[in-house]
Amino acid sequence: MKTFFLIIFTAVLTLLFSCSKDTVGPTKSTQSNVQVQISFNDAGSGKIGFAKPATVSTLQLTVTGPGMSKIEKTGTVSGNTATITVSVPKGDSRKFTVTGIDANSIVQFQGSETENIDDDTESISIDVDWIPPEVLNYSFSELTPFSAKITWSQCQANDFAKYLVLFSEDSDLDPNNAAHRLQEITTKAQTTLTVTGLTSETKYYYAVIAIDTENLFNPGYQPKSFTTLSSTLEISYDDDSQEDALRG
Repeated sequence: MKTFFLIIFTAVLTLLFSCSKDTVGPTKSTQSNVQVQISFNDAGSGKIGFAKPATVSTLQLTVTGPGMSKIEKTGTVSGNTATITVSVPKGDSRKFTVTGIDANSIVQFQGSETENIDDDTESISIDVDWIPPEVLNYSFSELTPFSAKITWSQCQANDFAKYLVLFSEDSDLDPNNAAHRLQEITTKAQTTLTVTGLTSETKYYYAVIAIDTENLFNPGYQPKSFTTLSSTLEISYDDDSQEDALRG
């Protein structure tokens, strides 16, 4: 009798277990299809003209985060917007980085966003900023009443186009003001310029900026200044006899 009840009890447990398995829903996905919408921030950097979108041919999307391997995917540019869809493991702190690369394999812009990815499908937006050449270091030397030598550090940007030397008695130097644009220099290795025809005892402001092939420059430059020397020769005397001797 005990054996009979044990068999019945085992059969009931088996039936209940089978029914519970039948009612379990499908396994929840651990991946999310993320649509990354990319836009170009035209106001991201100072510029003289703007043609950079036409030169960017490839977009590189990189996704990183805790507990996942790095994901890389490429896309193409269409006008001033682009969209890349990528499958990403769900989880917190997923960092999406977009890099724009031109036809010469030079990085021209970049942007990133960090999001928590929870749903099967998600959409995020990334605004990218242009990457202009670096801010240069510059100084003056060989100061006279009517001239000065300006020296600057060589630009390291691969897409260097020219140096623009800004010079004026106005402290608010503006690259878009023709009166402030002293000279353009297209030789990357040239890092000096002697300015002549100055007025003695006058304060001048100067700056040197590097401009790339898309006419972008870094707006972080700071004007510096110098004052030309006096053109009047001043002679000092140790005593009155030296002064009388010079006067004859």
